[in-house]
Amino acid sequence: MKLVIDPGPTALGTDHIFLATSALADDAGLRDAVLRELRAIAASAAYLDWAAGLAQLQPFEPGSALRGGALSQVGLLRDRRLCVRVNTVERDLLLTDGVWVDARLRVFPFPDESAAIHRYCLARGFVADADAVIDLATGSGHNLAHFAPDIPGLGMDINPRALAFFGLNQRLNGRGAGVACLNDIRRGFADIVPFPQARRPLVLGNMPFGLAPTREILALTSDGGETGLVLQRAAFEAVARFRQTPCGRRARVVMLGYSVGNAAEDRWEMAELARDIVGATGLSWTILAGEGLLRVDGQRIMANPAPLSPALHAAGGCGLYHRDPAAVRAVYAELAQRLEARGMPDLSYLVVEFAPAEQGGLE
Repeated sequence: MKLVIDPGPTALGTDHIFLATSALADDAGLRDAVLRELRAIAASAAYLDWAAGLAQLQPFEPGSALRGGALSQVGLLRDRRLCVRVNTVERDLLLTDGVWVDARLRVFPFPDESAAIHRYCLARGFVADADAVIDLATGSGHNLAHFAPDIPGLGMDINPRALAFFGLNQRLNGRGAGVACLNDIRRGFADIVPFPQARRPLVLGNMPFGLAPTREILALTSDGGETGLVLQRAAFEAVARFRQTPCGRRARVVMLGYSVGNAAEDRWEMAELARDIVGATGLSWTILAGEGLLRVDGQRIMANPAPLSPALHAAGGCGLYHRDPAAVRAVYAELAQRLEARGMPDLSYLVVEFAPAEQGGLE
């Protein structure tokens, strides 16, 4: 059994991510030059077109103007190719893996889930209210990047490569209030949660929640098991334990995910799971009706919620994830039949929220 996975010739090795971070820490002028080059790339029409479709199956090629520049100096640009994906989040530029990196180790590429969480929290005043943020599956730091740089933040992730990107992004964007730690949510919250005095902590989670009836269908960063709830269950169990602590009793919890269920009855398996594990007190759920249900080939598509069978059929056609759409669609059709037989004919993209158990947050 092969235990060492090579990220591939067009991907950065995890050690190279750490080395780039060290180079930026040692030279503020180099950091500024890297930021200028990345901003020029991220704002270019060519990059925006690349990031919106199947071209992103291969790394972006920015052209000859940047060859030999700061990005080349720190190893982010090699052989005419940019070895990372660049996402613009508020004021920051977030670097992460692209879909061309081996699916068994890559860090989550896309910013849209974090943007959906942010819009939800912003509309309800949670962004301004929070005095600390805990991110349960931080990846390269997209959720925390939506908050002001002086808000203390803790990002947890099971993937050491994610922590390498997190550190690089913190250094690149001049953020100092966020820290990250290696953590398996199945064991609960990390013991180092550093906010005992926080009055209004906000817990965010977008665990891997894609429906994956077999392990080969989705990357590890998207694989939520057959109904998308394997790691959601672990997260809710961790939340239930955390809410027994003083900090946890003051925390508001916002969890994003897919849920199968019955739209006519507003009955969703993710919400029922949260109620069964954490309890009904303070529990609410909201279908993100303004967000596209699915991300297919880099675009959000389909009304939310939607009937399960056509939704899974559309998801199976994603060329960024699936090399054999016909085979994937056949597996998804069988899954839809099983779930529909259990009284769950619909799929939603929703937030499950727990209000603070103690009054320390919004009045």
